[in-house]
Amino acid sequence: MGFPNKVDRAGLTYIVKDIEIGATTPGASGTALSSTELGFLDGVTASSGIVASKAVIADSSGTVPYKPVTIKHTTGATLALTAAQSGAKVFLAKADGVVVTLPATAVGLTYDFIVHTSVTSNAYKLSSSVQGTEFFDGTVNSSGDAAAASVVFTGDGTTHDNVSMNGTTTGGLIGTVLNVTCSAANLWTVSGWLVASGTEATPFATA
Repeated sequence: MGFPNKVDRAGLTYIVKDIEIGATTPGASGTALSSTELGFLDGVTASSGIVASKAVIADSSGTVPYKPVTIKHTTGATLALTAAQSGAKVFLAKADGVVVTLPATAVGLTYDFIVHTSVTSNAYKLSSSVQGTEFFDGTVNSSGDAAAASVVFTGDGTTHDNVSMNGTTTGGLIGTVLNVTCSAANLWTVSGWLVASGTEATPFATA
């Protein structure tokens, strides 16, 4: 912790230990404000290097508003997510597919994947960052045109290091929604619903 700072605003004085910015999820660490930035909050004219929008102000109850990250992927064959993007809603909107690499496992990291555009070639593929070490478990429901009832598929948590949706039997059509959450060291837990066609098959894979 740093030394206490004194901020005087409109006659109200606040004594704080640290002011941090840059946290992207509740409870995450940020970057301590510099003396110049503290001065900016205290009403001093900002220097040219200060970004006015970088401070997040709490509401009247003392709660800092949290806005989840939204990612719409439309270009590029690969997408590497970061731990800082935990909580993101990732819209998959690239018909020729994308390989999404998750960050290194850390319990609590979570991402939602929504298929916005059906994949028609290659696949929408979710991959662990360390193949052969970080794996997927959990269960997903799949519905297609070859069965009246949905089919459930399960990741084994020991060999499955990819989730691959090919646009037909393993899902990846519009309406597919998956949540991926790190539930333990080296383990991602998957839940959700696949929209498939043909005879459904598991999306959990080893490559």
